[in-house]
Amino acid sequence: MIDYDQLTLDAIQLVKIITGLPDKQVIAGNQSKPSPQGEYATVKVVSDQPRGQANQVLTPSAPVTVPGLGTITDYIETTKTQKIVQIDINFYRGRAKSLASSLAEANKRHVVSAFLWAKKLGWQRVGPVQNLTELEQAGFESRAQVSLYLYIEDAVVDTINKIYRVEYNMKSESMETLTEGQVDGIPG
Repeated sequence: MIDYDQLTLDAIQLVKIITGLPDKQVIAGNQSKPSPQGEYATVKVVSDQPRGQANQVLTPSAPVTVPGLGTITDYIETTKTQKIVQIDINFYRGRAKSLASSLAEANKRHVVSAFLWAKKLGWQRVGPVQNLTELEQAGFESRAQVSLYLYIEDAVVDTINKIYRVEYNMKSESMETLTEGQVDGIPG
């Protein structure tokens, strides 16, 4: 499962690497806290959507010896889905539009691609820079927004237990036992 809190922290670090903004000037969005002084950015994971088909892998678990049946092996199923996550980044004050524009093709920089590799993230694209200065402010405080789209793998692991033995008991409406017994699972 995707850890959205960790993904937000990784996206904050990525924006710092790309823009050069100091630590306290790139923050998670919608925190209901006062904004930092000077130019700053907010980062918010907005959505995720699947991409392509999920990959499923069955791996045998450690064999278990069951008396009377022999060795039985359960399976671990790993389902991996590649997803595209949308991260909205808002820049405020100062060089807002320039900072937003700096994300374009940033994945070509070695420091950025190395960071993405280490975090097991992939770069899909950056959306257009939206100049929101006139839309949001009566004054001329710069504001710009850009959406960053990253690939991430979402893995879910399940254990598939083999049926070792099934016991059954059939009774009539008057609770008389009609038949009872057991069926052993297939070894292996």
